[in-house]
Amino acid sequence: LRRGTLTLGLVSLDIVGIFQTDIELIRRDLSAALERRPALGIVDHLLIAATHNHEGPDSIGQYGAGSDLPIRSGRDLRWMARLRAQVIRGVIESLEALRPARAESAIIQGGIEGLGMSDSRTPYIFDDNLPVLRLSDPRSGEVIATLLSVANHAEFLWSQNPYLSADYFHFLR
Repeated sequence: LRRGTLTLGLVSLDIVGIFQTDIELIRRDLSAALERRPALGIVDHLLIAATHNHEGPDSIGQYGAGSDLPIRSGRDLRWMARLRAQVIRGVIESLEALRPARAESAIIQGGIEGLGMSDSRTPYIFDDNLPVLRLSDPRSGEVIATLLSVANHAEFLWSQNPYLSADYFHFLR
């Protein structure tokens, strides 16, 4: 998002988590990449969030390397390097595609009904409000992007699921 000279980069990753050190590497490498492409400008603030998806690769090393007892990290350093590179590539592509947009926001109450979401742990906190930001072309009305904030713990699929998946985010999209 860019307004005037201020640019905000928003990145959402379907992974269980991302360390601050990875975010700092991404910010450093993005700045270096943008120095080589001054026409794109800079990203003043880069916000990176993880959906806390339990159905993706182990990005924080908590699950161990193929064993029930996590005596070795399950974090694949090559995969993490590729993830960081893809984030930078995605931010650069979005800067290349910047165009004027109309922003509309709303909070949909009860917006996730029917998605099978719940809170299985006490104290049973469940927020079914769905904040939405829609960016559309001011002339044609074509939707450019839709941003959602879903407050739920992503463990919708069964606990023995052996597949990589975006979990409920796939169905939400």
